[in-house]
Amino acid sequence: MKKLLTLSVLGSLVLSGVLFGADFEKQSNKDLLSLSGKVSPKDMPKYRLEIAKRIENMSVKEAREFEESLREQAQKVYDSMKVKEFRAYKHEVHKEMERFCRDNKEECKLLHPPKPIHDEHNGPKPPKPPKK
Repeated sequence: MKKLLTLSVLGSLVLSGVLFGADFEKQSNKDLLSLSGKVSPKDMPKYRLEIAKRIENMSVKEAREFEESLREQAQKVYDSMKVKEFRAYKHEVHKEMERFCRDNKEECKLLHPPKPIHDEHNGPKPPKPPKK
């Protein structure tokens, strides 16, 4: 019974990837939200790229709310997985993201923007004093 449930969960992940594949641009924000946590690892780079593009065109408040909704939806999906399934899924996503970034360096910058410097003058941070 557990194997059947596991296969059905993984099958639904693969099926959602096949059905919604590369057409993330044509889907509404609500559709993208419903796919959060269900996108096949193979399609994850395209999904995240589309999310990043849409967030760029939102206000800060809208983007924050949208990202929070995405996290909540994904967490619901992940909570129904076994730890082994979750780790395997995350591992496959990581491999696909690395492959995507290796082949598409410019688009990858949109997915992984540089972290801002949080000091007064936007210059290099002063060195830390030596420990005594």
